[in-house]
Amino acid sequence: MKDYTIDDIYELLIGPDPVSIIRCGDGEKIVLDGFNSFGNFNAVLKRQLGFSPPISHAEEIRNNLIVAINQCDILGVPRHKNIDSLGKNWTQVEDTIKQYCNATEKRCSLDIHYDFLNANYFDKLLKNREDLYYISCRDLDFAFNVAYNIRYPHRYEIAPEAKFTSYEGKPHYPDQFIRVERWMEKANPKGKLLLVGAGFIGKIYCNWWRDMGGKAFDIGSVFDEWAGRVTRGPERELDKVDLSGHYLLKEYNKAYGNQG
Repeated sequence: MKDYTIDDIYELLIGPDPVSIIRCGDGEKIVLDGFNSFGNFNAVLKRQLGFSPPISHAEEIRNNLIVAINQCDILGVPRHKNIDSLGKNWTQVEDTIKQYCNATEKRCSLDIHYDFLNANYFDKLLKNREDLYYISCRDLDFAFNVAYNIRYPHRYEIAPEAKFTSYEGKPHYPDQFIRVERWMEKANPKGKLLLVGAGFIGKIYCNWWRDMGGKAFDIGSVFDEWAGRVTRGPERELDKVDLSGHYLLKEYNKAYGNQG
């Protein structure tokens, strides 16, 4: 098994070949376990969607996740230094993957997206791009334009994770899910970069983009960080905003002479 470093992942994302990089953590483990622990499975679905979907949709979501893990190029799994203290859902992620999936042996850290953020690798990856495609509930078009000088940001909008928002629009699944492939086809992905923040429902998007010739990176809650939304850690709350550490906002403020 090969563990890919942050530099390895960066080289793949700027290289010539299509690639799909996704991540699998405790939430994905619960979905993979599925109907063997239906109470937990239903709770995770409700947390993501805001409601309990029909059994047929729950099966489809789980099957799509299995396909995503089986067919990705690089799979991020827990590599926390203190993983033994985080509970069995974290420590058993790879055992669960082996039980349900024939996943790639090419691995990276589940936290590769935050490694990129903390090491400023997104600066190198994104600055001065002509186009950037992304799937997220966060509208960062203007911030990407100002902070990274991206001329044309292209977003496919999905619903946010229900647990941390008062959003009342159409759900991610199935309403928005069924339209993603058509959006991709219109984008002509060959050689283009896609960033994905769409929960376990959207892991499959990275493979779809790769299969159309593009490079896709599952960066999850980094979109929340960029938007100043607190959806991870002990201080997370419904619709909570904290702009103090928001890199894109800082760059926007510097550009406009506003340090507040």
